Amino acid sequence: MHKIAKEAFENASLYLSGASDAYRKGLTPVRISVNGVDYEAGHPKLKNAVRAVLGEPKPLSVEFANGKMQISNHKNTVIETESIQKISYMQIGLVRTIGILAALPHYYYELAIIISIKDNQYYFLNANYHVFDELKQLMKENNVSFEDPFVLTKMPDDPEKKYKYFETQFNDLAPAAGYPQQLNTVSGNKLKLGI
Repeated sequence: MHKIAKEAFENASLYLSGASDAYRKGLTPVRISVNGVDYEAGHPKLKNAVRAVLGEPKPLSVEFANGKMQISNHKNTVIETESIQKISYMQIGLVRTIGILAALPHYYYELAIIISIKDNQYYFLNANYHVFDELKQLMKENNVSFEDPFVLTKMPDDPEKKYKYFETQFNDLAPAAGYPQQLNTVSGNKLKLGI
């Protein structure tokens, strides 16, 4: 199991202001598409409206199709293309952030998707847990090493049971996997949007 660079967590961002290559420096929210199926959590129109009010652009899009991984910016312009065959490994872990639910602090869990290609690391965040199985299968089909440090293969389908599973797995496995207890990514008075 590969240890993820501490900087990837320290430079994590829920917001996209700044460099367009933030996904190379720290965990960055993305929309993911696998073979034409989009995986986004929540309500895209509502989130885009909130982003507009906050002055933040739409998140990056990462599309896995036709043997390629393509990254597109908020204007839907492709900014990077990589062959899936060139991926050394993909690790999908779990990160915990804090947000507000019913005016109370609440933990949220998101998938940390780390992709290594040669000397490049890509750090993505996505909260649609269904993408886990799709990416795992895609890596298997392409003979790419797949790492699951939080045993997410066994996560239940029921949302309440899934949350309890995440709590248990996270508390037990985060220290051994080198993941922080919580990402400190909320800046100012912005609320977590959850990609």
